Amino acid sequence: MSWQDELRRLDAELAKGTISLHDHRKLREELLAAAAGRFEPAARRRGKSAEWPAALLESERSTTAPSPADERATEQMPYPPISEAPTVVTRPVGPLPALTPPPDKAHRVPPLPTVPVRQSSQKRTWLFVTASVVLTLVLIIVASVILLNRDKPAPATALPAPTTGSSVPSVPLAQRLPTLPGTANADSGTVPVGDGPRRGLYPADAAQEFTQSGAGTVEYRASSAGTELYFLLAIQTGTADQARAVADFMRDGALKSGFTPLPDDVSIVTGVQNGRTMNGTWYSSDNVAIVLWVAQPVKTHKDAQLKQSLDQTRSVLQQALPAR
Repeated sequence: MSWQDELRRLDAELAKGTISLHDHRKLREELLAAAAGRFEPAARRRGKSAEWPAALLESERSTTAPSPADERATEQMPYPPISEAPTVVTRPVGPLPALTPPPDKAHRVPPLPTVPVRQSSQKRTWLFVTASVVLTLVLIIVASVILLNRDKPAPATALPAPTTGSSVPSVPLAQRLPTLPGTANADSGTVPVGDGPRRGLYPADAAQEFTQSGAGTVEYRASSAGTELYFLLAIQTGTADQARAVADFMRDGALKSGFTPLPDDVSIVTGVQNGRTMNGTWYSSDNVAIVLWVAQPVKTHKDAQLKQSLDQTRSVLQQALPAR
């Protein structure tokens, strides 16, 4: 076996741990020393003393010890590959020291809150038992209150005071009236009852009837749409009965003036006045009496169109003030 093989064997034993690092180094040095001895001069290998020149021995100049290379070139020794290199066991490196000094105690940041530790099963069981007891007590108290109150007579509730007539709507009558078709007359608005006869809105006996029924003002609306004229009176009285009485009074006045009911709708009367054919109707909505007229020129009027205009206007009016 060559010395290279012996060297590999030593490295393998060191890797396996069969020899210590100290023994490996010692045996390796002995092996390398023995290998180096093989390259000594021939005379030295034969046990003879080397003959050196006397001039060299007598010289005072420092020289080196004789070397095998003085007689023959040094042979090259291949460096063992990394796979055959001995395994060197080194001491593990300890933790590095902190790079920064610890902060001062007075300025130390408080630790972050940690996750709360779960309560033991025994503690949770105790909490569940306590909650159950409290819930049971609450249910018992509630049941007792219900049973006690069940036998007590219900408190008497105050009945609303009886009304002597229809209540006045919270929205003023003037705001409840719809807009008539066409262009509104500039004289439209709220008119005192006493001013109606002077303005030609109704006769004096009608004004007296309105006052006796509790009305102080009258809502007057008028408009024109082409050749059609629209006329509306809304009289707010004290009671619903008084409103019906005022509507009947105005209807009777028209019948006495020569107007006649339509054959197919007796709620509407028709007649001619001041060169116009007029259709009129009356009704009451709670404590409000309604008077509505639609007129067309006599020469160009059309009965069907006149009645249709009155019906459409009355339908819109009854949506705001239903007949009752």
